[in-house]
Parts: sequence; structure tokens; C-alpha cells
Amino acid sequence: MRDQKYQKSFKDFPSLENLHASSRFALCKQPSPSGANIASEPSRYSLAAATGSKRSSADSDSLLCHVGLRRTSRFRFGCASGCEHGDSAGGNLALVLCHRLKAAGRRLPGALVLMSPWTDMTMSGASYAERAESDPMLTPEYIEAVRTAYAGGRDYASPDLSPLFADLTGFPPTLIQAGDHEILYSDAEMLCHALERAGVPCRFEVSEGMWHVFQMFPLRKAAAAMESVARFLLER
Repeated sequence: MRDQKYQKSFKDFPSLENLHASSRFALCKQPSPSGANIASEPSRYSLAAATGSKRSSADSDSLLCHVGLRRTSRFRFGCASGCEHGDSAGGNLALVLCHRLKAAGRRLPGALVLMSPWTDMTMSGASYAERAESDPMLTPEYIEAVRTAYAGGRDYASPDLSPLFADLTGFPPTLIQAGDHEILYSDAEMLCHALERAGVPCRFEVSEGMWHVFQMFPLRKAAAAMESVARFLLER
């Protein structure tokens, strides 16, 4: 028998906006391993190649998507609250979105779920060198190439590019997940410390032997991580 705390009507579950690293999510109602349904809305943002610009307008588009989702989530899903999820560069966008919402005086999401977030384009973390050999997914050279393509010529320490350096006070409760075999480990760990210093409730979960965004793979540890996400959202 399922845990009684999961026996809720659909309207009690949060709406979840996905900010993915490179692709678009299909609109769906996703069942979690625990049986908790989470209404998921895709975030459609422009790509640099489509806009003809060296730098994508993804951060601006994510703001528009979020505002639109907040206006329609109750009508379309009957959801009680809105949360942001981002993996990799999508985690960067989710944090930048919160920074922009805060600056604009708008209501922030009820929670953040970040998987292997890219938070520091200056690449100041020790894991870029220390874990380069153990990371089967990413290399420092790849990160350098991506940041040049996305924001070449700009100040990489700007909060709009490296939300690690933003004023994080007032941010929503945050769940951060990372593997201990990824070069972005420091990005996740330093973000957790920065959120804690800002007084933001933060949970940092590290999966041993796992790599960048391991949650996307058919693994037991991935299933356990997604179960943890469901529980975190249901606590909000």
C-alpha cells in the first residue's frame, strides 16, 4: 500500500517548469516512482542558431515562460504551486530566472530542483581539474567552448551568467543533486554553501560513482534520485 502522504488530489501537487540543458520537454503529467504525479510544463526558449545571435535569449525566454506558466497552471492543471527544475545549463537558467524575478519584484517559484547545475562560468571550482579524469561526460575544454559560444566577450562573473555570484537571499528552498564523478561538482557544492550563507533552505545530495545528470539514465541510483525529488516537492 502506498504511503498515505502521497494520497493527495492532483490539485495539491506542484506544477514543475523544466529548463533543460539542450532540448525541449514534451508536455506531460509524469508519474514518479512514489506514485506522486507532478504536472510538468516545457520551457521553450530560443537557440542562438535560430535567433542569429551569438548568445541565446534563453534567459529572457525562460522568464516569459515562467510568467505564462504561473498565469495558466491553475487553469490548466489545478496545481497548488509552481516549482522550477533545471539540469546542467538548465540549472543555470533556473537560478538566473529567480534572480531576474527577484529584481523585478515578482513572486519566486515555490522551490528549485537543480541537477548537476552549471553555476560558475569562471570555472573557479577545484573539481574542473580534480575530477576531469573521472568524469565520463564532460571535459573542461568542452565547458570552455560552450561558454565562449554562449557568452563570449562578456563578463563570466556576471550574475546573469554565473548565478553563484548573485545575491541569493530570498531564494526558494532548493534541492541540488550531483554525482561525485563530475567536473561540475564544485559548481553544485559552492552553490549549496552560498545558499546556506544567504539563509536559504538547501539540500545537497551527492550520488557516489555517478556522473553529470545521471538521473537521465536507467539506473537504480537515478530512480532513487527521482524519488527524492518527488518527496522534496511534496514537502513544499
